[in-house]
Amino acid sequence: MITAPGFFVRHVSLASLASRQADEWDRRLSGVSVAMRRRRERHLNESIAETVGMHSVELSLAPETTMQPISAYAQLNARIMPLDRGERYEDPLAEALAENGFAAITGGGTMQSKEGEIEYCGIDLDLFDVPKGVPFICDFLTHRGAPRGSKLQYETDGQKIEVPFGMAEGLAIYLNGTDLPDEVYRVCDVNDVYDEINRLLGDRGAIQGHWQGPRVTALYLYGNSADEMRSLIAGYLAEYPLCQRARVVTIA
Repeated sequence: MITAPGFFVRHVSLASLASRQADEWDRRLSGVSVAMRRRRERHLNESIAETVGMHSVELSLAPETTMQPISAYAQLNARIMPLDRGERYEDPLAEALAENGFAAITGGGTMQSKEGEIEYCGIDLDLFDVPKGVPFICDFLTHRGAPRGSKLQYETDGQKIEVPFGMAEGLAIYLNGTDLPDEVYRVCDVNDVYDEINRLLGDRGAIQGHWQGPRVTALYLYGNSADEMRSLIAGYLAEYPLCQRARVVTIA
């Protein structure tokens, strides 16, 4: 599943996993864009057909619909891979927006540090109805588990606007991959750490992402309370050999 320098490997490497995730995300994004375009075309054709056949149906826009779409960016304060981002946020949001027409997803991306660690990810959108679309998108992503510190950014009438959203809190656990005794790396498995932390968290949170750096492996936990999650895993981190000299940092 995940590995770090010196850690015992028993699952697929992160490199091959990331490659498959990137390919899957490209395929998914392409499919979603085509599906939404076809849906809009089908609805327009149906409306035109009704107008021609009945002579009593008028094509009209909703009063609050924006004639020209406004570009927006939903910055998610979440350190997760593209495939996970799609399953948790983009795909459900795309389906909801295809139903109400408030906006459409046009892309997505990930911001990384110089070392390659994910800092945040985001969703590019076209807003068709700002008064309805902005609160809908923020509420939808919050209910999908968006962390605190997330924000929807767009510009209208020359004014840059940021609308905060998200309620989940987050922790990062940085496991030391180089400075522990060789015996620890030989007999311990980072995947056991992954499974045990999720077990200890129960319904109070979960590991949603990870990153393998040159000297550390990071696990990203999200839940209702960072303090509560820290308390639930403190005993295990203190006892398990592979967790010695680990850093725990609040990230949301």
